Amino acid sequence: MTALPNYETDNPSAYEWTDKAFDLLVATKLRASIVKRPGGVHVAEARGDCPRCEHDVDFSQQLSAPLPGKSGGLGRSIITLPAPAEYAIIDVRCDCNGSHPGRPEGVHRGCGVIFSVEVLRP
Repeated sequence: MTALPNYETDNPSAYEWTDKAFDLLVATKLRASIVKRPGGVHVAEARGDCPRCEHDVDFSQQLSAPLPGKSGGLGRSIITLPAPAEYAIIDVRCDCNGSHPGRPEGVHRGCGVIFSVEVLRP
């Protein structure tokens, strides 16, 4: 049985995690996308193997939000990511439920790494 890796504190955003994440995306062991929700809200999601601990990363982050405004309330004015490029780079944090020795007090999920993935915008 392989021991669980300790919580990453030395270099949580090392490029090796992004490089390994790319290999997982190609192998379809990791999926990442930006989903458009009702009201024009965009959410980045990543599901699948973490490039470090191999647990399910289970990541979700809201990228835009409706703003109340003079246009009649929520859902009309939207804050969006700048630079409307075809692809977006998302920084994904491992948010697994696995147990990782050395996880800081108050942190209940993840192995401590952050990696980047490039996804097609909706």
